[in-house]
Amino acid sequence: MDSLTLDDQQKLSLLYNLHEQRLYHIAFSVLQDVAQAEDVTQDCFVKIAGMLSQIEDCNSDKTKFLCMRMAKNLAIDRYRKQNRQCSFGEELAILPAKENVEQHTLQKHLLQFLLSGLDTPSREIIKLRCFYDLSYKEIASRLAIGEDAAMKRFQRAKEKVKQLKGAYDDEPISRP
Repeated sequence: MDSLTLDDQQKLSLLYNLHEQRLYHIAFSVLQDVAQAEDVTQDCFVKIAGMLSQIEDCNSDKTKFLCMRMAKNLAIDRYRKQNRQCSFGEELAILPAKENVEQHTLQKHLLQFLLSGLDTPSREIIKLRCFYDLSYKEIASRLAIGEDAAMKRFQRAKEKVKQLKGAYDDEPISRP
């Protein structure tokens, strides 16, 4: 905010007063989480601060729709990112249980078992997608393969993990 002129600060303050509640409600309707909706609203105003020179009238419909579209898109992006991070772990039921140390230990053992049972390319693509939260495009770039190839490799690796999990579940209870 220090780099903004006094006029820009006043314009941003006016935009905030006019649109903050609306943007928050849009973000909340997508995310259904108060903290995340607040974060999206803040991110929206940070982006707006960078484009203040393009905004002529704070009360115009054009400005209102720009702000609303920005809030909706940021909320959807956050929702997709959140679901991408969770879907794989929930599907395999390997997320650590905070209340139960024994359960956490078993899940950690399961994760080690699953990753150690994969070949190097499969393990690498699982790590890039699930632990480092990279998109298929980013994975393709890092591995010097096509985006479709990255998606197919991940799909195959996920199938291998499901098979290994089935073998793990069938194993006797004498796990460390």
